[in-house]
Amino acid sequence: MNPAQAESSVQIPEEAKNWKIAHVFPNHAWGGAEIQMVELAQWQTEAGLDVTIWCKEDTPIHKEARRRGLKCITDYVPLKAAIPPLWKIVPVVKRHGFTHIHIHWATGIRVFMGIKLFCPVKLIFYTHMWITKNKKDPLHALAYSQIDKWTVSGPRAKEAVLKHLPVREEQLEFVSYGIDFRQLPKNLRINGHPRPGLRSEWGLPENALVFGFFGRIDRQKGVAEFVKALGPLLKEFPNLHLMMVGDPTINEEDALKYKQEVDALIEAIPEKDRIRRFGHQRDFHSPLACCDLLVLPSYMESYSILIAHSFALGIPVVSKNAGGTPDLVQPPLRGWLVPSRSVTELQETVREIARNPESIQAKRETCEKYAAANHSHTAVVKRFIEIYS
Repeated sequence: MNPAQAESSVQIPEEAKNWKIAHVFPNHAWGGAEIQMVELAQWQTEAGLDVTIWCKEDTPIHKEARRRGLKCITDYVPLKAAIPPLWKIVPVVKRHGFTHIHIHWATGIRVFMGIKLFCPVKLIFYTHMWITKNKKDPLHALAYSQIDKWTVSGPRAKEAVLKHLPVREEQLEFVSYGIDFRQLPKNLRINGHPRPGLRSEWGLPENALVFGFFGRIDRQKGVAEFVKALGPLLKEFPNLHLMMVGDPTINEEDALKYKQEVDALIEAIPEKDRIRRFGHQRDFHSPLACCDLLVLPSYMESYSILIAHSFALGIPVVSKNAGGTPDLVQPPLRGWLVPSRSVTELQETVREIARNPESIQAKRETCEKYAAANHSHTAVVKRFIEIYS
């Protein structure tokens, strides 16, 4: 099934024509959560909803929203606040007539605490982070009680929220991250393999077995574990090549130090010439399509949109049995899971896959079908219309 076949038009209900939706995210970073928020705002705007992004001026979110021609405001909104600054926020909400406030960062719940006393709005919280800390105290219970709907990525995410936070089960709704299949480059892969010539463009042999890592160079992403586990396999499997794509986390000194540690690990590998490294790629689908297998040893991912994109290309995944990843991979359907931080088990799993590469092809169609059925951007827009109602 071609993922593009999952696309269909979105019918806007009559009541939605009066909605004014604000996606609020005053973050200075630019990663998966920020990208998904901007994309969601664009898809909703294209569907005919009245959507505004509320962010800080000159941040990556602001710049990207303007580049896409999306409605955007930069009125005051803090990342965190001990006392909700309602005297500044309420006038903004009233001036723009917002009916739905879609909060995209955890401390934003506290920032908007009490807004319903002054404005008839619905509050939606989009969970981008994995919940691990217990916050079942009276203050958090009061803050979270105002949230009309709290979206989670899957069953494990729901369990984590209910375990650690004073949230009612009826507040929780499942929503997958979306993929705009219209933007997915066509014919990158043919019959489960990279199109002829694609690997040559990225300095890889056409008939190689290619395992890839894509992500920030950050300790939590398990990059060192990837190198330690897969580096020794290059000697064992002469046809194996590794592709690594990503830059250190922006404005974090430890990430730069960590990159140096990873560089030293790679430099010590005799077969390091079979490791192709690239910085962050805005168009990541092209290098991703070169891979036979995606290997993501992240310690804890709430919901990896990269895994969903990998599935859309028919590429299975080896990742860690932690966070929301098991809901996506569901071994043996779409990949393999190993314990977090275990280099030995990661290496053994990947070694077995390299010995039996036909196991990769066996999962290709299942990956593609799952992505088409669960990650279509139109399905996500329709789901949020249901939630907003």
